[in-house]
Amino acid sequence: MDCLVEWVINNAVRVVLIAAKHTALAKTRLAPVIPDAERRMLAEAMFRDVLAAALASRKAERIAVVSSDASLLEIAAASGALKIDEVVPRGLNAAVRMATSILVEAGATQLCTVLSDIPLVTGADIDAVFSAIPGEGGVVLVPSRDFSGTNMIARAPGDVISTIF
Repeated sequence: MDCLVEWVINNAVRVVLIAAKHTALAKTRLAPVIPDAERRMLAEAMFRDVLAAALASRKAERIAVVSSDASLLEIAAASGALKIDEVVPRGLNAAVRMATSILVEAGATQLCTVLSDIPLVTGADIDAVFSAIPGEGGVVLVPSRDFSGTNMIARAPGDVISTIF
């Protein structure tokens, strides 16, 4: 496997996985109106907000971050989150599949994947998603406001279905 990861999840069953694009590749649709440096700062600020929400969750037992961005991974590690380094950007779906496989193999049984640029997400939102997972397992989807995509997906077991964002 050509990634770097911290393997120990300390028997946690509920894991929040934050998927973060490299800040140099994030928010590209804003390129015509926001300079590169400001887009990177925006992507990092949004990542920090999502990380803070995950850390505020009462149901999450562990937080993991998958990214190829060393600075975001260091922020994650400083907060106590596990870091899964893609080494090179694989694309969002491939990164989430890789991280899911690693986390499930390490023992995660409930996995809530949230994108790093979801505005206004809270720990209570993440708790609600974990709480909505049926007792026998299943999938909970949180659509985007305009229903054109998915902001969060919770799965139990963590690899019950693959993700396509």
